[in-house]
Amino acid sequence: MQGLEEGAKGDGIGILVPEDDLISRQKNERYLYIPTALVVFWVAFLFFLRSYYRKSKELTRQGDLLQIPEEDLSRLIAEGESDRLEFKSTLRWNLKTDRAGKEIELAALKTIAAFMNSDGGALMVGVADDGKILGIDTDRLENDDKFLRHFSGLFNQHIGLEFIDYIDFAIKSIKDKQIFVVTCRKSPQPVFLRHKKDENFFVRSGPSSRQLTTSQVIEYLKDR
Repeated sequence: MQGLEEGAKGDGIGILVPEDDLISRQKNERYLYIPTALVVFWVAFLFFLRSYYRKSKELTRQGDLLQIPEEDLSRLIAEGESDRLEFKSTLRWNLKTDRAGKEIELAALKTIAAFMNSDGGALMVGVADDGKILGIDTDRLENDDKFLRHFSGLFNQHIGLEFIDYIDFAIKSIKDKQIFVVTCRKSPQPVFLRHKKDENFFVRSGPSSRQLTTSQVIEYLKDR
């Protein structure tokens, strides 16, 4: 009986399959992994792009932009202007007339006011429209301290000291040059750009700033 039981345990059922069929099936299964791997790769790649894009947009909304390394700053500039990022070649110097111009200063302040009246953003001075790094030396101010004081004076005069808490600004080094970066947060109060007797209201419209008429300002503030 013991011998029969041991023999029974060793019994089994087997199926004979030609060797060529097994090899063919293994090859087919291996090929099925290729499209699956490609799908996984592209999903991961798209997720990375989306995360990077969101990170870039977030940087332009926060003061963290002033803390990021040069490599990330260069990459952000390479992406170009947007509804929350704008470049200005200079803060005060008119490159066409080769002299200081009030219109240049007001153009920079207009962008800042528009950011504060919209969803925030960042202004980079010393960067051409095409992303070329010009540096702030073009403004012909003697040193960094005088540049910062000049900007502070312009902001206080034309926008107002009461809004200073909604911006951060600093001089950043990039590619052996220096640029000036202003990050703006959305202001809970309307921000007007004052010059002489005029008060103008700007908002962001795509990668540019748009001036609103009086009636448009009233409607805009109601919606806000």
